[in-house]
Amino acid sequence: MPAQPTVEINQPEAISSDSHSPIYYTGKTKSDLHHFKHSANFPKFKQEYEQAIQSIIDFYKQHAPNQGQNKIISEWLGNKTTVEDRLKEFKTSLFSESSDDRLRSLYQAKKSIEAIAQSLQEERSISTATKMDEIRELAGKIMLCGSGVHSHIIGAKLSLTAPSGELSDNFSTYKDTIAHAVITEFISHHLLDTSGGVHIFNKFLNHFSQALNFTPIYDEYSDLAFISTVALEWCQNALQEALAPYSLTDKLATDHWNNLHNIIGDAAEWEQINNILAGVKSSYKPINVYALIEEAPDSPGKYRLRQDKTWLQVEIAKQLSLLPSQIAWIDWTPIAVEGRRLQRIGDLFWQEIDGELSPPTIEDLVKHLTQVAYEQLIDGIARAKEQDAPLLSEIDPQYLQVTNAKDLALFFSKLGAERSIEYVKVNLLWFNRLVFNPLITTFLTLTPERLATIPTHLLNKANATQLSQFFAKLGAERGIEYVKTNLLWFNELKFNPLITTLLTLPPEQLATLSTDLLCHLSNEELISFFLKLGDKKLIRYAQDHPDWSAKLTLSLQALIKVLSTMPDSEVANVDTSFLHWINLYSVVMRS
Repeated sequence: MPAQPTVEINQPEAISSDSHSPIYYTGKTKSDLHHFKHSANFPKFKQEYEQAIQSIIDFYKQHAPNQGQNKIISEWLGNKTTVEDRLKEFKTSLFSESSDDRLRSLYQAKKSIEAIAQSLQEERSISTATKMDEIRELAGKIMLCGSGVHSHIIGAKLSLTAPSGELSDNFSTYKDTIAHAVITEFISHHLLDTSGGVHIFNKFLNHFSQALNFTPIYDEYSDLAFISTVALEWCQNALQEALAPYSLTDKLATDHWNNLHNIIGDAAEWEQINNILAGVKSSYKPINVYALIEEAPDSPGKYRLRQDKTWLQVEIAKQLSLLPSQIAWIDWTPIAVEGRRLQRIGDLFWQEIDGELSPPTIEDLVKHLTQVAYEQLIDGIARAKEQDAPLLSEIDPQYLQVTNAKDLALFFSKLGAERSIEYVKVNLLWFNRLVFNPLITTFLTLTPERLATIPTHLLNKANATQLSQFFAKLGAERGIEYVKTNLLWFNELKFNPLITTLLTLPPEQLATLSTDLLCHLSNEELISFFLKLGDKKLIRYAQDHPDWSAKLTLSLQALIKVLSTMPDSEVANVDTSFLHWINLYSVVMRS
């Protein structure tokens, strides 16, 4: 649907010549505001604004539990009221408020309020629950100072904006959403003084408004907030990393691909798919049809949407180069890196051979690590073959995100167990700084004999499940020997990863185990151990190991569960030393 024409009031005395065009206020001074409030456009502006707010209220009441009567706590004000009452209060204040500074910001927020009202009526990818959460959150903040409310309204609008068929709209929304998220996270993680709240956020946003093609938010209080040059540089670096060609085109390509997938459905004939694409009303044109369709590998003569999005990303990047620049630091012009085969736009790399576009090779990615997007590097690692392992081992670990366990596990799985061991040896300080262990899955591909030789420092930060899998692969006998050899390491664990494997042994062998192997057992694990031992061996084991037995803290309920499996005659003969940690009078002896 084409965008509706608008009238933006830069001159307060301007009058709309089109009665169907929405009225927007863009004045900057108190004088502008005064003239606008007495202009011929103001009654229509007021009516449109009130209708948009009422539309939000109506949507909330329609979908809210208890007819919207549940109370919310207003931020800063602290009082409780309903969402409807708070939004009505906001609506009333817009045209009865005497503070021109507050109204100046709120009048500029009208377009965003209308966008929120419109998005609530659209049945696209945003759930009703998400819409309701955003309305509740906004209602709790909507009576704050004008510049703060304006910023919160823009945030809600971005959260409720679903992808459309318009490339320029999608790009602008995604850019704005990411910028808001980056600035918010940066402030929360790097600024010690956040007492300025939303005004500090507005100061950051306004500082980058020209570079990111934002409309600045009028905020007289933001001038009071001090932000160092260093903080601004750090924040800009974070924005440049987040708003880079690869991530932008990947998001846009994914949204477009998902939309086309819903439209095409099960169509598999070239002509049929081509006709469907030709009939799609979308601003993603002209996209080369070969960037969208490929032959199905398991069905010769049949076609499908391309599973790899590289070609589509490049096509979208070419279209973005034709739009007015929205991010100052991005040049969308392709650059030939090596001859004409390998090309790039910023951190987006691809190769082009005889007109066919495809992802860069592993060799290309490793060679250009300092310029390649992290996501494209991981995609290349996922596509790596066994013969690519030597190239992967050349990757400096500084280019692998240390907080992403899934990606690191993928990396080591592609390296293979033996190369992974060598990689960690070379980069041991980096490995020891990880807060998880990405090696275990790869280690489980080794034979039990080789696994038994793994040094314990390579098991650093492994969790209980991972170590249980490690000992399961070793088997009970090798597991016992591994623990005996590394008893100090085993005792320092806060759980017992060996017990599940030990319980595969027959009762006769369990009865001979050293208590060194039974440290850190939970109640449930103790119960399983006792039940596997059986009644007679259970009593004998406790009597043979009185010091270990005395340290047990088995609960009364757990003990009764064990005793209930024993014959009556055996329960009556349980040695009292085995029961010292409970009140014997609490036990109902079935004999």
